[in-house]
Amino acid sequence: MLSRIAALSRQGAVVQNVLKPSVLLANRRQFSVSNSDENKYAWHKTAWPAWQMYKDLAGSSGATMFSIGLASYLISKEIFIINDEVLLLFVMGGTGYQLAKAVGPSIGKMLDERRDTILENLNKGKEMHIKAFEDEIAAEREGEAAIENRKEFFDIVKANNEMRLEVEYRSRLHEVESEVKKRLDYQVDLQNLERSIEEEHISSWVEKQVIGSITAKQESDALAQCIKDLNALADARATA
Repeated sequence: MLSRIAALSRQGAVVQNVLKPSVLLANRRQFSVSNSDENKYAWHKTAWPAWQMYKDLAGSSGATMFSIGLASYLISKEIFIINDEVLLLFVMGGTGYQLAKAVGPSIGKMLDERRDTILENLNKGKEMHIKAFEDEIAAEREGEAAIENRKEFFDIVKANNEMRLEVEYRSRLHEVESEVKKRLDYQVDLQNLERSIEEEHISSWVEKQVIGSITAKQESDALAQCIKDLNALADARATA
């Protein structure tokens, strides 16, 4: 009994899988409402796998004969009754079909253009987000590289600070040396000035004392001696 129930459940699952419509991955297919040639994988061609299986088994005319036979059976058994409402449905369906043929391509083209515009804008936004994410990833990678080399950066900064301090120290040392040299030069100039004044004063005093100590007789004797020396010098040059 249990085996029969399991077999019936398996058969029911098979029938359910055959009759149920298949799920289409619309996001992987290009669908156009204006051009039927582009709809190679349209939903009405792949939605009912059981119908396609029957057409493959019965041939191309089998599906037509099955449809006619099914319609005849439904009408003969009065399961499907043709009345005014059915005729109105046919008229409305034909009218809708003609309207679809007349204005469908233009409306479909407009909808396709609108769809392409929306997809293009979405793709632009997606590309902008991807670019922003890539920039953030690149910045994070640069940050990681900087963190990995932080010891070298610290060493470089430390060396720069030490060099700056050394330059500042030497600059101030040179400034102190310049100031000390200026003061020493001032002292030397002051001493030279005092010495020159003293020498000038001493020479003036000695000259004054010497002149004051010379008498009239000594002056006349010195003058005569000078004349005598000049005459001797002139005679020596004349004889030479």
